[in-house]
Formats: sequence, structure tokens, C-alpha cells
Amino acid sequence: MPRQQALLAEALQLLDRGDTTSAQARLDESLALARQVGDVAVEAGATRTLGIVRSAAKDPVGARIMFDEALRLYESIHDQLGVARAYTSLGLLSWDLGRWADVRRYYGLAADAFDAGGNQVERAMALRSQTFDHQMSDADVVSVLQQALSIARAANAERAEGLILHQLGDTRSSQGDYAAALESLEVAAPLLERTGTPLEASFVATSLGRAYRLHGVPDRAVLYFEKAFAIQERLGDRRAMAQSLNSLAIAQKARGRTTEAMSLAARGLELARAVGNRGVELTLINTLGILQLEAGRPREALAVLESAFTDPDDPFLKGDEANLRTNLSRALTDVGRLDDALREAGRATMVAEGTGRPLDRTRALERRARVRFALGDAAGAFLDADLALDLFERMRKTLPPRDMLKQEYLDGDREVFALTIDLRARSGQAGAALAAAEKGRARAFQDLLAARALPLAKHGGVGGAQALGSQSTVEAPTLEDVTAVARRLDSPLITYWVAPHVTYIWRVSPQGDIALRTIEVDETTIEALAQAASAPPPNASRPRELQDLYDTLIAPIRDLLPSRRGARLTIIPHGPLFRVSFGALVNPQGLYLIEQYELHYAPAIGVLRFTGAIRRDAGIRHALFVADPNLPPSKGVPLTRLAGARQEVASAAQAVGSGTESLTGAQATEARVRALAPGRDVLHFATHSIVSDRDPLDSYLALGGSGTNAANDGRLTAAEIYGLNLDAGLVVLSACRSGDGRITGDGINGLSRAFFYAGTPSVIATLWDLADEPARLVMQKFYTYWRGGRTKAAALRAAQLDVLQALRAGTVRAPTPFGPVALTERPALWASYVLIGEP
Repeated sequence: MPRQQALLAEALQLLDRGDTTSAQARLDESLALARQVGDVAVEAGATRTLGIVRSAAKDPVGARIMFDEALRLYESIHDQLGVARAYTSLGLLSWDLGRWADVRRYYGLAADAFDAGGNQVERAMALRSQTFDHQMSDADVVSVLQQALSIARAANAERAEGLILHQLGDTRSSQGDYAAALESLEVAAPLLERTGTPLEASFVATSLGRAYRLHGVPDRAVLYFEKAFAIQERLGDRRAMAQSLNSLAIAQKARGRTTEAMSLAARGLELARAVGNRGVELTLINTLGILQLEAGRPREALAVLESAFTDPDDPFLKGDEANLRTNLSRALTDVGRLDDALREAGRATMVAEGTGRPLDRTRALERRARVRFALGDAAGAFLDADLALDLFERMRKTLPPRDMLKQEYLDGDREVFALTIDLRARSGQAGAALAAAEKGRARAFQDLLAARALPLAKHGGVGGAQALGSQSTVEAPTLEDVTAVARRLDSPLITYWVAPHVTYIWRVSPQGDIALRTIEVDETTIEALAQAASAPPPNASRPRELQDLYDTLIAPIRDLLPSRRGARLTIIPHGPLFRVSFGALVNPQGLYLIEQYELHYAPAIGVLRFTGAIRRDAGIRHALFVADPNLPPSKGVPLTRLAGARQEVASAAQAVGSGTESLTGAQATEARVRALAPGRDVLHFATHSIVSDRDPLDSYLALGGSGTNAANDGRLTAAEIYGLNLDAGLVVLSACRSGDGRITGDGINGLSRAFFYAGTPSVIATLWDLADEPARLVMQKFYTYWRGGRTKAAALRAAQLDVLQALRAGTVRAPTPFGPVALTERPALWASYVLIGEP
């Protein structure tokens, strides 16, 4: 190898190791020798490399001179690949300087030169780099990336394919096309882990984390962000670390860890400024501003956010300008500068429209609607709020066909729905406010129910997490749909929405009248009351929280409810209210709500459209009772035997009479239950229910089993229940907290949800732990009344009232080591059972 060429190769190795000084010396020597011997190719290579050194030394003028000279030299010897690399260097320099038109032009010229030189892999990469032009529309970016992807795949270039798919996924996400975004990222991740650099793998992990955060799964997002940050910290890449700290801050905010999030954002901002990464600096300014607003520090937020606009010609501003101006408008509102706030919200809306990013536009419209309403422009506020809701509906249709990602998609932007509800409520438009609330429910469950006729799909997903397929997308119920449900059930619909600062309650009568009451009780108070009421003290006859919840949730609409004792109410909870047994709420006269009304529940009004379509009123012909199986350990811990459960199903089966079959002990195996469940009118499980908030599909009913075969391991999981095809008109889950689970924007994700999908229209579940003797009595009396011709809801109410009266009379006794003890009327003993679905 000629000396000048060897010196150039050595200089490149030194640069890779970060030894710029030694590399500079080798380059100077290589350049001089190349000129001396007339080696134009090496002269061009050394000149271009000197440009890279000068660019790293923050000397853009010197770098540009070197790159232009290298380009001239390569052109003089017709070296197309050299020409292409010179254009690539000029494109990167333009990106560093924020000269976006030059970025696009130089990388386009590089792509053409690589094509002429026969290097299709580098051509694809140059096209990808073209899309770093911040002024390029997302539609143009997608078009260029798809061209690059086709070239990379034709060349079988896996690393290039992974990088292009990563860029395509990020762009699709910005466009609001979430299904396509996640699909691209999940293909890119293994490609880059296998063929890319560690830094490239870390970047795609960050994007995957962002995708999960946007879908309301911040716990999983944090895992990806931490993985990315660990790689970047090991490599010492402070620019990338700053970006990951921003991602972690946003995810921790979504988890409610505001203090930790603020610390991460401040640390990231310091890093971004230290390395001169203006783009990430602006992103972190935005994040820190949001966190300070959330912490009630609007003046600090205002100062931080205004620092983003010190240079109106800042080329890096475009990427975050819409969000920055939206949050600046919020800070200005909070300090009382409404006219300035309106100006910034208007600018944010215009910028977001120009970028074509629907989520940015939605947030800007929501902010402008709030300011307009505060300034007395109700018509303008309604227009903006309705546009924001329409955008959300459009984005919802692009969600990945996965139940998990649909369930909590809206949680991060509930303010948009709270605003629309609030605006309509204040203007006396009860029906429009209710329609907005129904749109604000995630509707993932309704998507599943609509897709029951489609093949059940399961996805492994990144990291091996199980995910249930969800191929349908249903529209929110119209007001006509809502009133039709109330009329069919002959029941007022009582539907709730717990907003950050107020609580809304609607009553929809069977005649179609809609009334709304706004309660000045915030979400934190509701959560505290619901938490206390969801675990009533065993010895408390009437916990104060049950009276407070009555005053909050029922008293404001008492005049709107039927006067007839025993009339039916259909309860549609929201948020923390899913864990409240409304029947246990106590009025000022000391009566429980169950003593006044017959109750049943639904996750959303829209769900009742689907349960009504599969309603089965044949009563009890063939019932299957399952109790006290021989239980395998749960995670190595033995589960207790349930002798009381045997007594419960024996009493229930006796009340039903003919047509029943009971499985107990060694007979109550998972395999036997699977074989007998189809074709049964009633399925009754009196066993342990193990609910997993971390992975709802892994929640299960404990049955007998053997071995590791999932079909007979003794764990009838929610994932397996989704795959059943049931004919039961009712499933009874008479197990402790069988109605529990993770609360999402879609309701509770637990076992009852899986049974609805499997084909039942009604589920009786429990919200609290059960005591043996009261549980036996409630179930025995329930079946007696149902067998006697009452509806399920009426039968459950009658059974609970009978047990309540027996408890008051002191005739319900529980065995103790000191002899039988009379139990009192406390709600923990009788109010746990709730009927969900058809009454």
C-alpha cells in the first residue's frame, strides 16, 4: 500500500478512537505526500477527512472549504463514490447548521451519485438522510423512506433496512398512524440488534418505548428507555443520553412520579446544553415546562418555555414549536395573561397544521378552546374542542390491532375530553356532553366484542409479552344508541365521568330524557373515597366513606331517580368508581342503595349494545358448578382449600334442582371444565381467582391440573378464556375479588372481561373478599329467586336483601374456635357481589 494511502487509513483509525490530534498529523502528512506524487484519490480522501475534523472542532467554515475541495477533486477523476461521500459530508454539515434545504439537496445529490457508482446500499442510506430535513412534510418523508426501503431490501442490506424502518416508524407515529408505526419499529428492532451498532439499537429501543408510552403503557416504555440509556451511558454518548433522559422524564410523569420526572428533565437539559444539542435542548425545555406547570409553578414554567424563543430564526425550533407554544399558552393562562395565551395557542395551531401531526394539533386546539372560553368566545371554543375530538377519533382508527395498546390510548390526553364535557355541561348541553364522554372511553372492549366473529389473534410482541389481537374499530354510541339501550333495559342509565377537578353524572331515562349534574369533587377525593369503600373494614357496620360516596354520587341526582322501590338502575362507572359496590352506599336515613333499587353495571353504554345482541333468557337448563378443586401451588405457594365453596355450590345446586352438574375436589380439573363448559346455560366457579395487574391476560381461575401443558395446568387464564366459545347466559365468579383487575380507560381488565368475549352476556363477580356463610346464603337465595322467574338483577338484589335482614336479625353464624358467632350487617359480608352486563 502506498505510503500516502497507509497514512490516510491510519488517520481514520485514530479518528475512530477519538485521537483527533494524532489523526490531524497523519492527515497533513498524507495530504502533502499525495499532492507530491499526484495521487488525486488519496488527496481527495484526506481533504474530506480534514473537513470532518474541522466540523468536529466547531469550524463549519473550514469544514465547508475542505468538503468543497474534496468534491472538486473527486469530480476531476470521475470517482462517483467519492463524489457521493463528499455530498454526504456536505449534507451532514448542513444538518449541524440547521440549513434544511441544503440537507435535502446534498443528500439527494449523494443518492444519485451512489446510484451512478453502483452502491445501492449507500444510495438507500442517503435517501434516508434526506428526510432529516425538518421542513420536509411527513407525507414526503414517508414517500422517500419507502423508496429507500425498497432499495435496501432489494440489496438484502439488513442494517440499512433496520435504520430506514426505524425512521419510518417515528414518522408514522408523528402522523398518528400508530399501527403502521409499531409494525415498522418491531421489525426494525431485531434487525438493528443483529446488524447495527449498539447506539443504533438504543435509538430504536427509545422509539419503541415512545410508542408504548403513547398507547398508555408507561411501565413498559420505561423498560425500553432504561435499556437505551444504559447503552448510551456505556458508550459515553452524552447527546443520546440527553434524549433518553427526556423520554424517561415523560414516562415517569405518566406514571405519576412528577418529582423524579422533573429531576430527569433538568439533568437532560444540562447535558443537552453542555454538548450543544439544540434540538434535544428544545425538547427538554418543553418537557421541563410541562412538569413545572403540573407542579403548580407557572412562573417558572413560563421562564423556561420563553427561553425556547430567544432566536426567532432558530432552525431547530420547528420540530417542537407546536408543543412549545401550546405549553407556553398554558403558562400564560395560569399567570392571567389570557390575550397572550390566545395568541400563542393560535400560533401553535397553525404550526401543527403545517406539520400535519394530529396529536400536536389536537393539543393546540384543546388549549385554544380553553382560552377562548375563558375570554367569552363560547362558539370558538366549541369549534376547537369538536375539531380536537374528531382528530382523536381519526387517530383511534389507526391504532395497532392489539387490545392492550387500545385500552389506555386516551389516558394521556383525557384533558381533551374533560374540556369538551365541561364546555357542553356549562352550556346546558347534557346530551352533547354525554356523547363526548362516551367517545372518551377507550372502547377497546367494544372493539373486541365487535370482532367475536373474527379469528382470535394473539401477538408475541417485542419482549415476548402476550397481546390479544383486536381487529375491529367501532364508533362511539350515538345519543340514539344510548336512549335505545335505556329503553330496552327499561332502566335509567346512571353514567359517571371522573375528571381531574370535577365529577359529572348523567341520568338517561327510558323515555330518552338526558339530565346532567356537575359535582365539584375532584379526582383525588373520589379515588380516596373509592379506595376506602373498596376495602370496608371487617368490623365496620357502615364505614363513613359509604355515606360520603352516597352524598357525592347519588344525592345530587336523587330527584332524577325513580320513586318506586325496587326500580332498576344501570350503573356505568368511570375510573376509580369501578371498584365501588354502589349497593352498599348509605343514604342519610341509613338505608343502603340496594334497599331502594335493583342494580346492575356495565363498563360503558356501548358495551350494552353488544351484550344485548347475545342476550340469553332461557333461564337455567344445564348448569355447571365448580368448587374446591385440588389446587396446584401458585408461584410455589400452596393455595388454601375452600371447604366453604363446596357448601356454597351444594346449596346452589339444590336450589337449581335438575339439570346441574357439580365438579369438586379431584374432578374439578381444568381439562374437565374445558370439556363441559360449552353448551351450559350457567357456569359457576367457587375457587380462587388470581388477578394480575401487571399482565391481565395471565390472571386465572385456580382449578385442578397436572403437568405443564397449558390446557391442564390448573390455571384457566384470561388468555385461555378469550379462546373459549360459551353458550352461558350467566357466569358466576364466586371467588375473592374476582371482579378486580387493572383499571384502564376501558374499565377493569380482568377475568369478567374475558368471559364476556367468550360469549356470556352477564357476569356476577366480587369486588371484595368473601366470607363463607354469607356467600353461601347469597348464592343459594340468588338461584332460588332466579329459578322462580325473577331477572338476574332482581334475584341478586332479593338474595342480598334476605341476607342483610338475616344479618340484622343475628341468625347468620360463623364457626370460630370458641363456637359459632353471630355476624352483623356490615357490607363486607353481603355487598361484594355485583352483576355486570345484562340484567
